[in-house]
Amino acid sequence: MDPVAENNSSSSNNHSNKDILHCLSNISIKSPYGYDPIKEDFDICPLSDIVNSTEFSTFSSSALNNKNGKCLVDINKLNDISKKIEIYRSHQKKLVGTLNNIVNEYNTLNKHFKKIQKEFDNFLKYPNENEELDLECNDGKFSVHDTKENNELCNLNKSSSLLIKELSKTLYMNSFPDYLIPLFNEKFEKIIIEEGNSIIKENENDHCLYYLISGEAYVYDFFENKIANIHTDHWFGVFSILGEKRTATIKATLDCKLYKISVDDLIEIFNKDETVKKQFESVKANFDDVYKSFKTCKNENSICRFKNEFLIELTMHILKKIPIFENFEIKFLYDLIDNMIPEVVSKGKIIISRDDEPDCLYCVLNGSVEVFSYPEEKKNNECDSDEVLVHAELSSDSFFGEIGLLLGIRRTSSIRIKEKSFLIKLTKKILQTISDKYPNVQIGNDRRTSGCILAMQENNVNSDSLEQFDLEVNCQNLRKIKLFNNFDNSTLEEIALGMTRKSYQPNEFIIRCDEKAESMFFLTHGSIEVISQNNKVIDIAKGPNVYFGEVALLEDVPRTASVKATSYCSIFVLTKEVLLSVLKKNSQFEAEIEKTSRERLQAHLMRSILA
Repeated sequence: MDPVAENNSSSSNNHSNKDILHCLSNISIKSPYGYDPIKEDFDICPLSDIVNSTEFSTFSSSALNNKNGKCLVDINKLNDISKKIEIYRSHQKKLVGTLNNIVNEYNTLNKHFKKIQKEFDNFLKYPNENEELDLECNDGKFSVHDTKENNELCNLNKSSSLLIKELSKTLYMNSFPDYLIPLFNEKFEKIIIEEGNSIIKENENDHCLYYLISGEAYVYDFFENKIANIHTDHWFGVFSILGEKRTATIKATLDCKLYKISVDDLIEIFNKDETVKKQFESVKANFDDVYKSFKTCKNENSICRFKNEFLIELTMHILKKIPIFENFEIKFLYDLIDNMIPEVVSKGKIIISRDDEPDCLYCVLNGSVEVFSYPEEKKNNECDSDEVLVHAELSSDSFFGEIGLLLGIRRTSSIRIKEKSFLIKLTKKILQTISDKYPNVQIGNDRRTSGCILAMQENNVNSDSLEQFDLEVNCQNLRKIKLFNNFDNSTLEEIALGMTRKSYQPNEFIIRCDEKAESMFFLTHGSIEVISQNNKVIDIAKGPNVYFGEVALLEDVPRTASVKATSYCSIFVLTKEVLLSVLKKNSQFEAEIEKTSRERLQAHLMRSILA
């Protein structure tokens, strides 16, 4: 026998499989993933299976020769083991590839479904402002495309007045002169940002303002967490007028359609009117003060510590929707924000309980809350969380607690967190401290209080019976509807005070097709289905932010479809009688309502035809 082979055979009996592996560590067997499967852990076939295999045991008897520190191996045996490993790897790769294809296919179909659903919802809501769509199916993949090559993202001529009105509000400026409107229309640029892509990136020199037409977008923090929701029909990016780099990222979480306009184009337009130019310069100086202040903020209890321009901007936007703050200047709003307390609150936590003293109000930047009460036959501590009666839900871009704070009345319902939420809290003490620095604020607060009390008196509502959260929910829901877009807050409050809350059980009809229509409905909690005349389900919806039946308010037409509850539902009802009584005192709004109501009637008729 060859001396070398003999030495190899005798020495192998003194070595374990672990020794053999150590010896083989100098031999590289390439895997599909680019690393050495002998040196690394196996992630598809356990290493012990190969080491204990018959082939490996046979191989080990002649694998080692430690003479002079060298290793002699049977290459054929080694190749057999290598081939086995390659087969395992090949099977793994094919399996992973198949799974990835399935996941990608599902994500693609889900993405197109959401797109189609969003377009359909927009068509039903704004039939005269949407694109004419054609749905096409190729190998199971749906795509949406325009049937008219030159069709716009939306009808700019119809929507430009709203865009420009909202732009002036976002910039805290007075309405722009009519002769400037065509110049804005020329500068508005329509863009589409696909799901997952950034609209704005942190640290970029993005000097534009954006208006979200449709889709969904979120503000992200440094750790890529969603922290605030960007809502449709709203301009954002106002701090770009300062020419600074962006302090945070905004991403599209669904496909987004937007308008944008550059700051350079804005300045070019404003320079054509001396009054507008001076007003813009004043606004810019105010925003510059705010920017410098939050960038140097050292208050650990303030939202400004995040150094995120969009959190400041969105909180200011919500505060301006609260009637008590609607006419106040930028510096006052920022002083409030600088002292407001950010809170991330977990699901299920009760943050306001019935009969609590009114010591604060909240703004919702992300997440949602529920207004609820306990069944009369049960005490608070005897009731399970799923047994409470939910009256309404409030999602991001909402507020609650102002009425109690304003009138000093105890809480009339409880509020709990529906999903993990990011709230901004303004305490009564902070409000009083900041208001004392601005003489006009207290005058405005007194006027607001008097107006609210007067509206209650005219509707025979006293403070003891006032459901304060119902009033706040109804006012915010009315504000979201085009029908009431130009109403002032006092008029909306008067309407809201006349609305009533009703509950419906699963499978109970809310309205029936062909019955006389005298009310519209606001779904604030629960889910419904819309049923056509031929008894087919043509639409489904889930509260909050759902309304239906508004055609009945001014048009004498029967119901064109039935609506049935598919879960427990809480609904606020606005009757024609209540609305007309308010309009008699505010006739300037009647023409606008009639115009919008006819457009909605056309949508309902189209829905019935399609069904």
